[in-house]
Amino acid sequence: MMYLLLIAMGFGAGLIMSALGTAWGAICVPILIIFGIDPVVAKGSALTSEISVAVISSSIHKRFGHIRSELVLALLLGVLGILFGSWLSLSISSQGMRFIIGIYEIIIGSLILFKKSSSKDLRTTKNLTSIIAIGFIAGFAKGFLGSGWGPIGASLLILLGIAVHEVIASTIVVRIAISTSSALMHIAINAINWNYIILLTIGGVIGSILGAFLSNRLESKLLNKMVGLVILLLGVLILVKEFF
Repeated sequence: MMYLLLIAMGFGAGLIMSALGTAWGAICVPILIIFGIDPVVAKGSALTSEISVAVISSSIHKRFGHIRSELVLALLLGVLGILFGSWLSLSISSQGMRFIIGIYEIIIGSLILFKKSSSKDLRTTKNLTSIIAIGFIAGFAKGFLGSGWGPIGASLLILLGIAVHEVIASTIVVRIAISTSSALMHIAINAINWNYIILLTIGGVIGSILGAFLSNRLESKLLNKMVGLVILLLGVLILVKEFF
């Protein structure tokens, strides 16, 4: 029964991540912890299973022409952030960080809901610097908590004025490097569960395929609203889990 639940969880998380660019870690990590798995192992298993899901989703988004290479390259510096976050998470309590991210997501999600879609030239120094900073901050949160790349990275990029389809597709591409670097650290300290990784991957790959096609069919305005709503709700859930 638990095996089926893990596949279903992977399917749902993969569908949402591929369609909206967020929620893989935010869904998988808390539920694995509820199942009684050590938080560090839950985070390592979620990050490792995310790699294959991100590869499949990225390949489909690429076919639709939504990936922006300059955005991907700028965000890749997030790998440095996730390495630092993963290392720090082994010795520091993450309670305060979860609270901050919960409040952050509620605020940013609300802003995205009421922000008009636009598209910016990423080649300017100001925009590139902002994107690099966003990648590092989001990468740190991903390494520290096992989630946060989508909610923090995608939301700030959308607020920066980058088209939502391009944000979703490009951040998923970067997830491959981000998750791989952090997963290797967890594998090195044996903080993973291969059975859970396989089951999450099976469900996640199927869900990611459907999610990518769904994302391509949705209009930018509607997709913007959906991303904002999901981020806001994730913030609420984080705070509810923290205090109740």
